[in-house]
Amino acid sequence: MRTSFGPTNHIEVLLGHFDGMDHVTVLGRGPSALEIRTEGDGAAVLVTDPTYALQDVFAGNPRAVMIGDASQVLPKVAQRYHATSPDTRPLLMHPCLPEPGCVQAADFKRHGLPPPLPVASLLNRHGLYTYHPGQPYPTSGVFLALTAALLDRPIVVAGIDLYRHPTGRMYVDSTREIHPTIWPAKHAESVDTEHLRRIAQRLGPMARAVGTAAEILAPL
Repeated sequence: MRTSFGPTNHIEVLLGHFDGMDHVTVLGRGPSALEIRTEGDGAAVLVTDPTYALQDVFAGNPRAVMIGDASQVLPKVAQRYHATSPDTRPLLMHPCLPEPGCVQAADFKRHGLPPPLPVASLLNRHGLYTYHPGQPYPTSGVFLALTAALLDRPIVVAGIDLYRHPTGRMYVDSTREIHPTIWPAKHAESVDTEHLRRIAQRLGPMARAVGTAAEILAPL
């Protein structure tokens, strides 16, 4: 896997990492991530960093991992990454936003990890996301789905429930009840919804979903 990225080859690295894979499954951390079968269908699986660290939603080897803006599990990510054969290690990705409290390049280096693919700038160049300082930005799961949309092939999205899944749970590993007016800091339902619409506009019926995201993307 490439461990350094020049300013012009990000899309080539992304496409090359998924070469030969004709469909993709994106797993967020919402409860609907448990409503889809991932084993045995041949899809390239993309996950967020808690799923990679905990192996609770998907225990296999994902093709790519989105490291959260303020990841709390980077040491566990590094532990699993280094214990994995180089030929099955995932492509590490990160929004790389200039926001206070966000994981920085030095954090990856300190844990012996390669620099991540900087997805916010990549998405900006392809018209899928624009950073606005001080304004809410997509959650990690939506950043993951946006990046998958750049592959221009069929994707299935699960676990992006906009914090209103019928079970009342926020995450797959949480019994915390959802408060209808409180979203995680720096995020907003309107932002996630708008970016899911951008995926639908780009991919049309090639973008399908289970859970709450199926209100915007085609139902699986």
